[in-house]
Amino acid sequence: MKYSANAGGRPSGRRGTVLSALFLCAVSLPVLGDPAPGDALQSPPSSASPGLLARVFPLTATVDWLSVSYYVTSQSYYDIDVEAVDLGRAWRLGSILELQGRLGAFHAQGERLDAPYLSSEDSTTSGATFGGAARVYAYQLRRMRLFIEGSVEILYTPGGNQFPPGGTGVNAFLRAGGGLQCQITPRLALEAHYEYAHVSNGAGSVPQNPMWNGRGGGLTLRRSL
Repeated sequence: MKYSANAGGRPSGRRGTVLSALFLCAVSLPVLGDPAPGDALQSPPSSASPGLLARVFPLTATVDWLSVSYYVTSQSYYDIDVEAVDLGRAWRLGSILELQGRLGAFHAQGERLDAPYLSSEDSTTSGATFGGAARVYAYQLRRMRLFIEGSVEILYTPGGNQFPPGGTGVNAFLRAGGGLQCQITPRLALEAHYEYAHVSNGAGSVPQNPMWNGRGGGLTLRRSL
């Protein structure tokens, strides 16, 4: 009877070992499989943090503005003045950098003095401009800010009007300069600017590629959104 009892106890021991192994496997499966829902809360904070550019240049202000400018030619063989009206939206990134989108109207009046071979040297024409700009605020004192900026735009003069005469109806319109901004109220600011301007196509699509260079300035009214 003792031998039978011992023999009957061995199967019970084997069953206990098998059950223990199965229990350990069941416990270990969540560890080897997908993480539990709570584990997502323990992800590294860097994965949800903003990028380096957003940390260095955070969006601090959005501004709409209206600008009027007047330029006189800086070339002795041209007698062409230019007027420009620009509408834009600016995004201030941090306290120094600003990016702008621009849309405007362009009007030139005068004539070339160096092209008697053309049928007409009259340079009076109108057109539309669009493009972008970048600005850097160089110095700030209370309500006053000094800035430098540059813009790259496309000038389109419709109806086959060339600017200057002998050129094309599609040109690049470049401006660079600086100015002074005065904060009038928390949402309104007035600016005065002085710039150098350049118009040419640079595409080689016509035998001659006349360019226009000028300088001038204007005023800008800005409203923070």
